Amino acid sequence: MKYTHMLFFLPLILGVLFVSAPTPTLASPPFDPDIILQDSELQNTRGMSKNDIQAFLVNQRSPLAKLRTPNTEGKDTRASDIIHYTAKKYNINPKYLLVTLEKEQSLVTKKTLEQRRLDWATGYAVCDDCSKDDAGIQKYKGFANQIDGAAGIMRWYYDNIKTTPWIKRAHQTYTIDKTTVTPQTHATAFLYNYTPHIQGNQNFWRIWQKWFGQVYPDGTLIRRKNNATVYIVKDGKKHAFASTAARISRHGQAPVITVPYSEFIRYTKGPDITLPNYSLIHDGTTYFLIDDDVLRPFDGYSVIRNLGYHPDEIITVTQKEISHLAKGQRITTDTKHVQGRVVRLKKKPLYYYLKNGHSHKILDTDIIAINFPHLSIETVPKNILDNTTPGSPVLLKNGTLVKSKRHPSIYIIEHGKKRHIPNKDVFSMLGYKEEHVLTLNTRALHIHKTGDPLIVRKKSTKRTGIAQKKKPNPTPSPKKQHNTSPKVTITEGKMFTVSKAHTNTQGPSFATPLDTYLVMDPETGVVYMEKNARTPRPLASLTKVISVKQLFDEKINLDGSVVYNEYTHKALYHYFRIHPGEVVKNIDLLDAAMVSSLNTATKMLVTSVNSEKNIISNIQKSIRDTTKYPNTFIDSVTGESPYSVSSAKEYAQLFLSALKHPELRKSLGKKIYNYTELVDKDRRPNHHDTHTNVLARKQQLPYTVLASKTGYLHESGANLVMLIERSSDKKQFLIITMGNPQKAHPYHAPDKLTRYAISHF
Repeated sequence: MKYTHMLFFLPLILGVLFVSAPTPTLASPPFDPDIILQDSELQNTRGMSKNDIQAFLVNQRSPLAKLRTPNTEGKDTRASDIIHYTAKKYNINPKYLLVTLEKEQSLVTKKTLEQRRLDWATGYAVCDDCSKDDAGIQKYKGFANQIDGAAGIMRWYYDNIKTTPWIKRAHQTYTIDKTTVTPQTHATAFLYNYTPHIQGNQNFWRIWQKWFGQVYPDGTLIRRKNNATVYIVKDGKKHAFASTAARISRHGQAPVITVPYSEFIRYTKGPDITLPNYSLIHDGTTYFLIDDDVLRPFDGYSVIRNLGYHPDEIITVTQKEISHLAKGQRITTDTKHVQGRVVRLKKKPLYYYLKNGHSHKILDTDIIAINFPHLSIETVPKNILDNTTPGSPVLLKNGTLVKSKRHPSIYIIEHGKKRHIPNKDVFSMLGYKEEHVLTLNTRALHIHKTGDPLIVRKKSTKRTGIAQKKKPNPTPSPKKQHNTSPKVTITEGKMFTVSKAHTNTQGPSFATPLDTYLVMDPETGVVYMEKNARTPRPLASLTKVISVKQLFDEKINLDGSVVYNEYTHKALYHYFRIHPGEVVKNIDLLDAAMVSSLNTATKMLVTSVNSEKNIISNIQKSIRDTTKYPNTFIDSVTGESPYSVSSAKEYAQLFLSALKHPELRKSLGKKIYNYTELVDKDRRPNHHDTHTNVLARKQQLPYTVLASKTGYLHESGANLVMLIERSSDKKQFLIITMGNPQKAHPYHAPDKLTRYAISHF
C-alpha cells in the first residue's frame, strides 16, 4: 500500500490503557438441537492459520502438538499441518476438525495417544453397527485419511445438496432419537448426516462453545499477552489495527484488554484495519472517504476540491486492499458535515451531532469523548438546526462500559443495546476496571434498549429455582400471606430457571429449551402436557392482560381518551412515539398495549380508570378473594418489574378469564392496527403497528392464532400465551411458554411445541 500523505498527526508518546484479564468462561445459551452451527462458521477457512492450530494444540497441552504422522501422500507431517492443509483443500473451518477430533476420540485433550484412536480419529466411515475391521472401510483408516474424510464429506454435502435428496438440509423436519428436529442451517443438518444422534451433536456444540464461542461483546479492544498488536472484536472476528493512528482515530484512548491465548484464539482473524478513520483514498478509479469502515465514494474530484480537501491528503490504494469494506452513501457537493460536527447551542446547554444533513441530540456530554474523539465542540446559534433533519439521539459506540447516575448496575453497550454485567465476578473476569465505566444521566442510558446480559457459567447447579427457607418461620396470618409475593429467587439480569432436580413434567416427553410450558384444552381445562407449570416465575408483559382485565372489570370507557403526561405516564422501558399534550383514544391505547405491548400506552390506559396504585391494589384484592391463585402476585401494571409473578397453570385461568371481555379478546387477536391521535403536537398523528407475536402474522401455519400476548425481561426470558385453532378440525388449544432463553429466535420453540401438540392431541 502506498501512502502519499498521512491525515493524522499524533504525539510521539501515546498513553494506552492495557488491562489484563483471566481466562473468562461465560454461560452459553441452552443447547438447541435445531441450531448447532452457522453455515458461515462451518465454511470459514480463515478460522485459524497454520500457526494458530499448532499454538492451540500446545495451549491445550495436547499430544497432537508433537505428533508427526503420514499425510495422505505418505509423508510424515505435523498433525496441525495436516489439519490446516485439509481445511484449505475443502474450504472448511479447521475449528470444525479440532472439535470433531475431540468429540469422536478426545484426541485434543487426552494425555496419551493410542493408535486405535488415531486410526479412526474423526469416526469417518464408521457407522454405529460397523466393525472397524471391516475390509470395506480400511481405506479410510489413519489420521490423515480421517481428517480428509471429515472435511471432504462436509464439502460434498454442500456441493450435492440440490441433486441428492437423502442429504439432510435446513428447514426440513426429521426425527432423530425420537426427537423432532428442524435444522435452521445446512451446517446443522450436515452434522446430523455425519452423526445421526442428539447426544453426539450436543457434545459437538458443547466443545465448540467452550473453545470457540464468543465471550467479549463487539467493540471490545483486545491484545494477546506479550504482543503489542491491538485488535477489535467484531462479529466474532478479531481485526488488527495496523497502526496506532488507525485505532486512535476510531476509539481514542479506550481501554485495551490483555487476554490469554486461549481467549485470543476464539476469534477468527478478520481483515486488518489499516487506515485512519476519515482517510481520503483513491483506488485508481474512484475517490473514497473511509467513514467508520464504510467506503463513501465522491461524485468526482471536483467535489473533493469544493469540500476543501488538499491533493496531498489522498492515499493511493489497490482495489484488493479495500475490497472487504462496504460501500456507503455518495458524497456530493450538497452533502453537509461529511466528517461530522459536534455543536453546542449558544443560549442553551444543548449538544448535537451534525452529519449528512441530519442533527442528532447528544443527551450527555460524556458521550462526546467516547464517540467523537476526533471532533472539537463548536458553539453555534440555534438556527443552524433549521437546515437539518432531526434524527435519533446519539447512542454509545460498541464496547463502552456504562452505568446510570441513579443506579450502580453496570452495562456494556453492543449494537445500541445495553448488556447487563450482573456481578463483580463477571466484571473482574473480563478484565474491566471501575475507572473505565462511564456514568450517564438516566435518560441517556435508557435510550439504549436492553440486550442479553453477560452471565457467568456456574460450576455447580445445586441451587433450586425456588427460594428455600433456612429455618422455619412462624406461619403468617392469611391476610399477610395473600399480600406477599410467592417465594421466588430472582437474580437481576439473569433468567429464572427451575433446576433439573426440581423440574416437573407431565405428559409426553418433549425436547425443548423452554423452561416452562403448558398445553391445555381451553374448554374442558384438561392439561395435555406441562413442564414446571405450577412454579411461579416472572410474567413480564403477560402482566398487561391481567391489568387490562381489571380495567374492564371496572367498566373502562373505550370511547374516552387520555392526555399524555410525561411525568405520570412515561414508563421505564419507553418506546411509545408520543409527545406531551397529545391525546389518544382509549380503544387505541388498548391496541397499543395488547398488540404492540407498549408500556407507556398501558400506563395511560390504566390512568383513564384509576391510579396505578389503586389498580394494583384492586388486582391483588381480586386474587385474594379466591384460592385459585396462591402463586400470583402483581406489583406493576406493565410487567416491567420481575416481581410480578404467576405460574403457567394459574396464568392460563387468568388469561381465559380475560378473554371473556369481547373487546379485550378482539384486541389480543389483531394482527395489525392503526389509529390517528385526537390531538397531535409533533405533526405525526398517525400510528400503525403489527402484533409482537410473529406467529400471529405468519402465513400457511397448520393453526391459526386467535389471541396472544408476548412478554420479555432478562429475568423472565421470552414468554408467550396463545389461544390457537387447529386448521384441520377447528379444535382449540391454549399454549403457554415461559422461560424461553432464545431471545434472538423467540418463536421457534413455541411454534415447535404447538405443532407437536396439534399433531398428538
